[in-house]
Amino acid sequence: KVAWDWWNDWNIYGVDFESGVNTETYKYYIDFAYRNGIEYVILDEGWAVNLQADLFQVVPSIDLPEIIRYGNERNVGIILWAGYWAFDRDMERVCKHYADLGVKGFKVDFMDRDD
Repeated sequence: KVAWDWWNDWNIYGVDFESGVNTETYKYYIDFAYRNGIEYVILDEGWAVNLQADLFQVVPSIDLPEIIRYGNERNVGIILWAGYWAFDRDMERVCKHYADLGVKGFKVDFMDRDD
């Protein structure tokens, strides 16, 4: 089971913070997942500065180590969305880097292949 921010486009209402692609929003999703027995939260498109070219630069509004730590405290793992071309270009290094941080997996998108 996974909670996925893309489905509602980061629109959270009635909270005391500005919702969007930021640490506070993802902590909110983690709390939701924890309360509802959901194992993972996906950080969809928007978490990296340039998802088409470089998956190593996280946007300043996201404290990824903090999100991972917060999720771990609640037994909620973090999965990152990744565009195929950037992911495929340096897959081994990307996987090792984020696994070392505690990310549980990737949702790879836009392969545009049929083989």
